[in-house]
Amino acid sequence: MEREIIIDINNHYELVEKYNDNKISQDMIRYIIKEAMLIKNYDSIKLIINKKFNIEKNVTEMIKVGLKEEYQRNLEQYQLNNKRQLFFLCLGFILIFMALMIPQRNVFKEILLISGWVPIWEIMELELYPDAYSRKKRKTIDKLLNSTFIENNFEQK
Repeated sequence: MEREIIIDINNHYELVEKYNDNKISQDMIRYIIKEAMLIKNYDSIKLIINKKFNIEKNVTEMIKVGLKEEYQRNLEQYQLNNKRQLFFLCLGFILIFMALMIPQRNVFKEILLISGWVPIWEIMELELYPDAYSRKKRKTIDKLLNSTFIENNFEQK
């Protein structure tokens, strides 16, 4: 089944960034992604863009470029999370290894042992929560880039 996302653009300032007329508004991109995330994976998407003003730029291309930039930003955040997870894993192993090197049971050994397990648990939190949302967001953006775009021009009265 095909689902529609309808975007009404009343003026130039709703479409573009405040200080850059060549770049689509981040609010617009966030709105499109948020609406698309509500659509089930097996449904296709059709974006209907109702322009109520004259613009010589191709709005469809502007939206696609904005979606690609958002995808790239999301991918960079994913790679940063992966580096953070690797750092926490190494830190956890080092602290646990240091705790094993202390021969008798004392408070410092227990502190090192607990301090080693905390970053390892942090890896799981980073993998389960932010990464699941970012994977869904990337899948949604990919689906949006392959969806149908329809631009309608309406004259304001």
